[in-house]
Amino acid sequence: MLEQHDGAILIATGAAAVQGQPRLQRRRPRPRRQRNYLQSLQIELSDKGIYVGRLYIGATIEHSAWHAAIEADKAAGRLTRARGPVVDPAHLADLLRSMHNTTKVPEAMYPQGLFDRKQRS
Repeated sequence: MLEQHDGAILIATGAAAVQGQPRLQRRRPRPRRQRNYLQSLQIELSDKGIYVGRLYIGATIEHSAWHAAIEADKAAGRLTRARGPVVDPAHLADLLRSMHNTTKVPEAMYPQGLFDRKQRS
């Protein structure tokens, strides 16, 4: 990528990197460190023609292990851990593709406005 002055690094990760989640942060402080690293990488590579895009997901991804556990809890009549929307992974792939090919924004969140709503409440 550096030799060709062209390329992209696309990252999709959990929303905890942007909006702290107390239970997650105690066990895994890495998301915010990862975000800081990727922001630095973007700054370093952007003038070399390499795009670094980050998508932060605040939803349950359909067909994931987490989604399967939630569905199993529902089927068994147990209280579910589910919060927020469920999203098709193909939709997330389309968002990343659009970020790279069209908008070139370095960061996006799914769903949009997720963090605005949490900060107001």
